[in-house]
Amino acid sequence: AGGAALPLAAAVRIPALAHAVELDYSVLCLPTPGRVRAQVRLRGYDDDWLPADERGLARYTRLPPGGYVFEIAARVAGRPASDTVFRLPVAVAAAWWQTVWFRAGVALLALLTGVLAVRAWSHRRLRRQLAELEHATALERERARIARNIHDDLGSGLTRISLLTQTAGPDDGRAQLERIYHTVSDLTQSMDEIVWAVNPKNDHLEGFANYLVEYAQGFLSDAGLRCRVDVPAVLPASPLPAQFRHHLFLSCKEALNNVVKHAHATEVSVQVRADAAGLVIVLTDNGRGLGDGGAGSARPGRHDGLANMRSRLAAVGGSCELVSSPAGTTVTFTAPLPLPPEPS
Repeated sequence: AGGAALPLAAAVRIPALAHAVELDYSVLCLPTPGRVRAQVRLRGYDDDWLPADERGLARYTRLPPGGYVFEIAARVAGRPASDTVFRLPVAVAAAWWQTVWFRAGVALLALLTGVLAVRAWSHRRLRRQLAELEHATALERERARIARNIHDDLGSGLTRISLLTQTAGPDDGRAQLERIYHTVSDLTQSMDEIVWAVNPKNDHLEGFANYLVEYAQGFLSDAGLRCRVDVPAVLPASPLPAQFRHHLFLSCKEALNNVVKHAHATEVSVQVRADAAGLVIVLTDNGRGLGDGGAGSARPGRHDGLANMRSRLAAVGGSCELVSSPAGTTVTFTAPLPLPPEPS
């Protein structure tokens, strides 16, 4: 077996991975050697009997692991009842990767891999469906919020315009027209904010920064305050959903409104940056701070505005920090940038 001689025994065991197995045999009939007819076969491998080799050699290559029986059948021509059959059991050992337990392990591993693959695919599909459901829910909430804003802002504004036109006297027409003008301007700004918030083309960081800077410059200029802007030339291409943008913008709007109403400032700095903490917006004024007596003497309206800002930032997973001194106030909004959506 494999070029090495093996001792003859009642059953021959062939080592694993023996490329060639040779069985040498002799069929002896001393009185009439020329009349001997012999044939051989390896039962379990050969389909039928084969004529015996003249050299008395049976050679097999790459026998699969398993049990066989080598048989030699011989007879003398012309002499009845002279059939003789010799049988030698032959067992070919299996390598470790050819054993039943190894194949069963491979089959079990393949089955387990298939189960895990199906489970991963099913889990991913469920996650995608959950994300779609959350998106649909968020969209529904956004629609409800937009409808509420339209009802509150436009409804109250139109009602005020109607009342102003009905109560105008002959001597206060100009004053009423001024009030109507300011009311219409506020309504126009509210509509612009709503349209900007729901437009999916603005769902990115650069669009948010541009809109915030444009609003701050216009709003502060109308109030007679200087506006300094610090925005990087290139911002990360991060997606910002409509609700995320809306909460951040309203918080910034609330902070700027507090500056104009209460700070007695002459200058406001607007800084927008993106770092390891996420999106950071810093609004700094050179006013008188929260009050002459510190934070405890701040007006109640400003406390309400600060609570609203913190609530809005918490809704997007961020935070609002306020630092005040007699030299001015700094409001810092920090919010983690949303991750890009996973590919389907």
